[in-house]
Amino acid sequence: MSAKSKKELTLWVNRIKNEDMPSFGKSIQDIVKVTEGEVSSASDLAQVILHDVSMTSKVIKVANSIYFNPQNVHVSTVSRAVISVGFNTIRDISLAVALVETLVKGRNKKQLITELARCIHAATQAKSLAELSGDTSPEEVFIETLLNKIGELVFWSFSGAVGEQLLELMNAPGYTPESAQEELLGFRLDQLGRKLRSEWMITNPDKKVDTRMRAKAIELAYKVSDIAEKKGWRSSKMKDLIAEIGQSMSLSTDQVMEMLHTNAKIAAGLARNLGAGKSARIIPIPKDNMDWDDDEFEEDFEEELEEISLFPEPDGALQLKILRELSQQIEEKPDFNVIMELVLEGIYRGVGTDRALFALLTPDRKGIRAKTTLGYGNVDLGDKFQFYNDGKTKNIFFLILEREACYIVDAEKKPELAPFLPSDVTSVIGKAPFLAAPIVINGRAIGLFYADRAVSGRGIDNDTFENFSYIVKQANMGLTLAVTRKAH
Repeated sequence: MSAKSKKELTLWVNRIKNEDMPSFGKSIQDIVKVTEGEVSSASDLAQVILHDVSMTSKVIKVANSIYFNPQNVHVSTVSRAVISVGFNTIRDISLAVALVETLVKGRNKKQLITELARCIHAATQAKSLAELSGDTSPEEVFIETLLNKIGELVFWSFSGAVGEQLLELMNAPGYTPESAQEELLGFRLDQLGRKLRSEWMITNPDKKVDTRMRAKAIELAYKVSDIAEKKGWRSSKMKDLIAEIGQSMSLSTDQVMEMLHTNAKIAAGLARNLGAGKSARIIPIPKDNMDWDDDEFEEDFEEELEEISLFPEPDGALQLKILRELSQQIEEKPDFNVIMELVLEGIYRGVGTDRALFALLTPDRKGIRAKTTLGYGNVDLGDKFQFYNDGKTKNIFFLILEREACYIVDAEKKPELAPFLPSDVTSVIGKAPFLAAPIVINGRAIGLFYADRAVSGRGIDNDTFENFSYIVKQANMGLTLAVTRKAH
């Protein structure tokens, strides 16, 4: 590559990172940081996902699909999904959701929709092919196949007028896609993809995996996607490809055909759950090919995006599901941290709060410190939420721990509580109303739950208080039961 081409490539990479996709880069960094740490925990990954309400919804949808959850163990919380579906699988689903969410906000509608359909279809096929070839981590292949074409996906999403020029040149006589890209841009889109993967630090495959076998699975998957789209499922080229796959996997042509057809249908469903509904409609489904016309692309692409609030809304049905998962977790494996995280997610997503945390008393019972936080500004709140009982200064949290009761704390409506809200408390949580309740095991308070709607400015009514109190009550009963069982 010439010096001029390298410079052009660098300019595009910097523009994409800093202007077009800064939020994706941040999401990727957060996920990679969690998963590549020396001690990667389900809790850390769940917190990254739960920070984004839209991502949370989509990750849970995809995690409940038969493709990623063949045992059909329904999950309602991210915490439970990481445990039941698997850490690596939820990590890869999160990467896919983050990528698609960012791409569908791009400007170059038609080509992106088409390219995304091809990639999701290929990714779905690749995972199955990897499983058949004995890949020890086939769950990684889905996202690896998507990322294989990240240069094309990102370019078509954000290229604007340059993208239109490239399309025209690619369709001109005497040009291949690669030669057109090099002439107009100075580099190929696969080179852009490699550079982006390196910049985002998403280029580290499992060293135990046979990379040649995995590369072959991805190559075959893209061939399936390409031929199905351009030639059709009944074409001679598809028959030849099916025969090739059957021979390499020791399967009959009927078995291969059934697998590929099933995967195409699954791919369309996954595309919808990932937030790429228009791409889902053009993934070629056998016997009922979802052909499209150009008018379809004239619709506003923003219809693709779900209207999801920045803050979780109260959801009674979700509260019940989370309580069931809580009971199940206590029955199966009464782990304190997992139970606390399930309860916290129930408060945050089920009750519908802006921020939620649980804090534990220090061993000498004179201090209290946040252990896990969710919601807007969770890192900052978690770092600052620590208080010490010097026996002189009044503090609302030590009052709640002493009385072992649930509270709505609203100094305007309950002025008698104002003396318990000194500046060292309000400087951390603000002056908005909040909910708090002690964590009590065998009649002894060990910490508390805190939640508020301070950021959105939404009120806290009696229904919200009752829902919060009920979840905490169930948590305390469950924890007491779990501790009692463990003692025996």
